[in-house]
Amino acid sequence: MNIEKLKVALEVNVNKKPDLSNPSEEIAEIILDKIHLQMSKELPGWQEIVLENETDTELPEINQLMRKHFERILKANNISGTPEWYRGMAKEFYSLNAEYLGRYCSSKADYVFAKIKKAVKGSK
Repeated sequence: MNIEKLKVALEVNVNKKPDLSNPSEEIAEIILDKIHLQMSKELPGWQEIVLENETDTELPEINQLMRKHFERILKANNISGTPEWYRGMAKEFYSLNAEYLGRYCSSKADYVFAKIKKAVKGSK
């Protein structure tokens, strides 16, 4: 591949926004990378705080920050997750040892399902 073709290929990949609408390990990794980048900008020492604690349940400030940036990523990518989407993402986050986000997505799936169920009952 010559240099010009390589430049064009790189530009296409750099400018292309990933499709976050289908849960996969790759999507979970992309989301985690984005979350970690934003957390580092907002709280530069967050990684040391995490390493000093044994479980993520001891880290309410870090968990809140993670949740905030996760929701921002969803909003920026126009994702209003279905219960299935959140369950899929929970599975992927658990597989990456992102326990808090896995639990958050599981809870969010239940919340969204209950909201849909209530709306359906209300329309009858």
